[in-house]
Amino acid sequence: MSKALWCSTFTPLSVIQPVETMATVWTGVYVDKFSPDDQDCSESLRYIDIRNGELEISASGTGDGCKEVWGRRFNSSDSVNPIIYPEEEGVHGLGMDKTSFISKVEMEDAMYEYAQKGALNFTLTAGHVDIGTKVIMWNSVYDGEGGPMPPDGSIAEGSDCDNFWQLN
Repeated sequence: MSKALWCSTFTPLSVIQPVETMATVWTGVYVDKFSPDDQDCSESLRYIDIRNGELEISASGTGDGCKEVWGRRFNSSDSVNPIIYPEEEGVHGLGMDKTSFISKVEMEDAMYEYAQKGALNFTLTAGHVDIGTKVIMWNSVYDGEGGPMPPDGSIAEGSDCDNFWQLN
């Protein structure tokens, strides 16, 4: 299925639940369907785990040789620790929450300046595509607004529907 078809058939969750029960909405092992990250790594996976009351994102099968891992699932003291947090404190609402991948960017990285300005901030929406395929829909960079990206500051388009993670 194409990204356009996934976007057109996506159905978001429509319930509001307290933080304690939202773990069942978000946690799991996912396949990143449409982002440019790790396109050559066919066995790359994303993980959402609950630890210390936070929803933490990790990944495996990424990077050079598709053998890198990042996140607290693999190293409990890793500085790379994107978390999923509610828009409104304490309430994960409508299966729609926020995350930032700024912790993945080192100061000397070309992406650092852009990340500081919000390039790696996203809104996530839990839901389904097709008949019951559990997914997380991601908006685009700069929390769906689009904006300049390295290496040359070219403008990435904004989109409310830019990628999906499919429950594995």
